[in-house]
Amino acid sequence: AAILRHLSISCFKGNWSSNGFSLTLKRSGCESLNELGGFGCDYWREALDGFVTGAGESERFARHHSHGHGDSECIDVLFNENDSSEKFGTIPADLENALDLIKKRFESMKIRLLFEGLSEGILYYRIEATEGALCGTAAKLMHDSLKRQIAGRFPSLISRDVTPIAVYGGNS
Repeated sequence: AAILRHLSISCFKGNWSSNGFSLTLKRSGCESLNELGGFGCDYWREALDGFVTGAGESERFARHHSHGHGDSECIDVLFNENDSSEKFGTIPADLENALDLIKKRFESMKIRLLFEGLSEGILYYRIEATEGALCGTAAKLMHDSLKRQIAGRFPSLISRDVTPIAVYGGNS
């Protein structure tokens, strides 16, 4: 945050506040939005993410809200990767309540849904089988069903799976 204060990029200007675990920058948009629209928000988000990841060791960056994605303010967060609670933005209570109904439907099918957070209009989730493994066609059906249910209730909301995926190596 100390380095960002010295850059001449308006997207990163402002006062970073600390909660003891992370640093947060809240602001009301920047000139990039007027010039480039949502593309500018995406460009500078990715640039800052690359800079923080490259310059730091365990420091990470997340953008929870941006004007370019229809939010009322811009919120950026610098956090330590060992404390991933700041990786995604909070889910508003009214959305959380609606998602609880979807969770209950999946629980009846022995599927556990974890909604990780909401950032820039994207709802991040993990999906796990409570019994056995969830893979192949069954996994695709569950993800498709979840996305349909979310889109049916919240058409403008994008959902994205962040479930860890095992990587299997072959013989070389």
